[in-house]
Amino acid sequence: MKEPEKEIIRNHPYFVKEKKNVFYLQKDEEMYQIIFRGELDEEFPVSYNHTSRNIISIWELENWFKELYYQVNQLYFQKDRIRRILNGKRRYIFNIIYVSSVIEEKGGECNYLIASAREGKTEVVKKKYLPWLNRVKVHLEKEGYQVSLKEKNEEEILFTIH
Repeated sequence: MKEPEKEIIRNHPYFVKEKKNVFYLQKDEEMYQIIFRGELDEEFPVSYNHTSRNIISIWELENWFKELYYQVNQLYFQKDRIRRILNGKRRYIFNIIYVSSVIEEKGGECNYLIASAREGKTEVVKKKYLPWLNRVKVHLEKEGYQVSLKEKNEEEILFTIH
């Protein structure tokens, strides 16, 4: 069975090797890993690691890696969709929000705004984040969640997952 999420890594210019379900990429002195766990109950079945001396969040890593990590996740969940549906498992809300924020210019800030979002809870978010919220809404709805965005006032939006 084709695994496009793994092929995109193997074909990447910084790809070094793979060992079981861990893919190694290296640029200069930095080593990066993309790890496939693949369990249905895993909140992050595709995760990452890097060898930086400083503890760096994903939003501080180089753009090439953030874009690759985002693409790999999108391909993985697209391929895994039928298995999840057959097992009555939806992609975790936090995973969708987190991965959607990875490629944003101020991704860490975006993620923090609605990181605690869950079904039945309303988050109040500044309107300047509306373009990103719309992208998150599309991803959430694709996974079977219902989302509403309503204007609270001139400066804020109400973001609710139903």
